[in-house]
Amino acid sequence: MLGETMGAVRVLLRLEGFCVLVAACVAYSKFSLDWATFAIYFLVPDISLLGYFAGAKVGAISYNTAHS
Repeated sequence: MLGETMGAVRVLLRLEGFCVLVAACVAYSKFSLDWATFAIYFLVPDISLLGYFAGAKVGAISYNTAHS
């Protein structure tokens, strides 16, 4: 499988992502920020999937740009 991250690197990337999520949740809780805003920021990058309605190439570019 080309391009697939495997082994310890995959585990490390998953752990890193989980730590960032936990840190963001703690920060929002500690600073009494709006959880609706947190949900919006959490989901907005996935709206980039709508680019696929304009074609596979546009969709891939919009998705990768939003997740960079």
